[in-house]
Amino acid sequence: KYYTYEDPNFSILNAQVSEEDVAKLKEAVSILRQMNGFRLMEGMEDVVGRLEDHVSSIGGKEKPIIYFERNDQTMGLQHIPVVYDAIRKRQVLKITYKSFHALREGTYLFSPYVLKEFRNRWFVFGRHTKAKMLLNFAMDRIVNIEPCTDPNVTYQEDPTFDPELYFENIVGVTKQNEPAQLIKFWASHDTAPYIHTKPLHKSQQLIEQNIDGSM
Repeated sequence: KYYTYEDPNFSILNAQVSEEDVAKLKEAVSILRQMNGFRLMEGMEDVVGRLEDHVSSIGGKEKPIIYFERNDQTMGLQHIPVVYDAIRKRQVLKITYKSFHALREGTYLFSPYVLKEFRNRWFVFGRHTKAKMLLNFAMDRIVNIEPCTDPNVTYQEDPTFDPELYFENIVGVTKQNEPAQLIKFWASHDTAPYIHTKPLHKSQQLIEQNIDGSM
């Protein structure tokens, strides 16, 4: 027993796509194309290329409308796939690290939890096997990184760590061990519009505005 379509010329692969659908597909492809420099996209270049060719054949090739900020020269990007896999697999990493202020590099056994981007710099948050607090390493200061193969070293979970909650009240990536504080500041008349349209933090609110400036 078998089944056929009532219309012998019908194929699910020939489903009609509206002009609006094509426009959305084009923009999605252009966004994916901009991410090709990101190493997590390795192996996707061919898929994106074929999708781009197919969409272009439907509605014609157009230039992207949306451009994201990117910097392929940012140091440390090559470490992201290793960290990403370790987070997904809950695997301990052996990290050789040298901060800007350190005289020499150090080696750490590190349980990674989450990757964080801030102003084109990438950081990994997690727990050092000998530390009792959350730490973060700047990806551009990592000298070497590899999975830890020591069977006696186990991945350390932290069920209390909630990334959404952790990053809620900070600007940047460093959090002090103290409660959030209410900060009031004044901006000149020339500077205020920039700070108003691009808040320093999502909780920023306008208190007062006059001819001299804003607070």
